Amino acid sequence: MRIAVNHPDAWLETRVFGGDDVWHRQCQAPCGQVVAVEGVEARVVAPGMTPSGPFRIEPGAGSALLSVHGGSSSARLWGRVGLIAGVPLALVGMTAFAYGRFEDRSGLKTGGEISLALGAALVLVALPLLVAGSTSVRNEKSDLVATKEHAAPL
Repeated sequence: MRIAVNHPDAWLETRVFGGDDVWHRQCQAPCGQVVAVEGVEARVVAPGMTPSGPFRIEPGAGSALLSVHGGSSSARLWGRVGLIAGVPLALVGMTAFAYGRFEDRSGLKTGGEISLALGAALVLVALPLLVAGSTSVRNEKSDLVATKEHAAPL
C-alpha cells in the first residue's frame, strides 16, 4: 500500500465492511506496508482534512497506489454553515419581496430584497468553500475511488 496525500500526518484507516462504525488505524502515509483488505473498507484521515469517503480495495497481488487530495475541514464546515443559512434566508427574502410587492408594502419589499441578496451571497460564498473542503481519492490509473459523498471499488 502506497499513499500520496497533500496533508501531513495522514492515516489509512479500515473497518469491517458492513460491520460496526469503529475505524482502526492501519498505517501512516506514505504507508509502504502490507494491509489486509479482504472484507474491509478504508478511508484516509488527517488533522484539518475532511476525511475521505469509505472505499474498498480489491484483494490481490501487488500494491495499491492511492493519491489523496485532501480538502480543508474548516472550509467544508463554513461552506455548510453558509449553505444552511443562505438557502432559508433567500427563500424568506423571496417570499417577503413577493408579498410586499403584491400588497404594495415598500418596507416589506425592501426587507425581502435585502434578505434575498444576503441569502444569495451566502450561497455563492458557500459553494467554493464546499468544493475546497472536499477530499478525493484516486487509484494509480487516476480513477476516482472515493470522495466525501461517493465511494467506488478500487
